[in-house]
Amino acid sequence: MKMKEFYWNTETLEYYSLHQNEIPNFVKFECDLEDGETEEDLIKDLTKQSKQYYKNLVNNDTLKYRK
Repeated sequence: MKMKEFYWNTETLEYYSLHQNEIPNFVKFECDLEDGETEEDLIKDLTKQSKQYYKNLVNNDTLKYRK
């Protein structure tokens, strides 16, 4: 069974790519669950997407240009 993928804005992915340990609290206190969704679903997806976001930054060498 494929895990549902959620939309996260770029600012969220950027922040949590560097603050993975804060994802559970963000999901618990800032996200609204819709029918059939669980906090665990959102935590897993945000973790996955933020890691991919970071990986893409590193692979594209854009981190060295960031302030």
